[in-house]
Amino acid sequence: MARPAPLLLHLPRRELLGARWGVVRWSPARLLRRRTGGGRRLRSSQVASFRTHPHEQAWAEALLARRSNLWLFRSNQHAFCGDFLVVDMSSPARESRRVWVVELKRGQGLNLQGGGAGVQFQNAAAALAELRAVWGIVDEAPQALRLCGDAAELQAYFASDYNFSTRPRVRRKKSTHTNQ
Repeated sequence: MARPAPLLLHLPRRELLGARWGVVRWSPARLLRRRTGGGRRLRSSQVASFRTHPHEQAWAEALLARRSNLWLFRSNQHAFCGDFLVVDMSSPARESRRVWVVELKRGQGLNLQGGGAGVQFQNAAAALAELRAVWGIVDEAPQALRLCGDAAELQAYFASDYNFSTRPRVRRKKSTHTNQ
């Protein structure tokens, strides 16, 4: 019986930013093989579920280049648990680590409760459970904030001293359209 595909793959900074350090860039197949024990063959659909689009790849690289305290996990795109999980590893205490479930939506303003993501956060709780069970870097009940928005809006959020508030807040993109 085949094991179910994982919900998360850790994107190590060294591999994601590999070109800067002269190492091979990240590969979903290599990370998935490492995660599943390496012995079994991977179906192309398993590998495809962790691939990134160029705008997602650019966002992930920029995030890890700017914030060395963050760990990034790619979500299985067939599992409806967001695009990425981001963990703030700056606290040595697992119970104090902050977690964000991120969904990138082009041209959308930042929403701190995930509004506008449709069903993309449907299985976020399962991804958080896997984060706890497999990776062991957060406590039993992490507070996870759902972020949905454009890559630039999300970069600005993580570049700031991100307020980890659970109250809904929406930042709309400024319109470039003018009435004359």
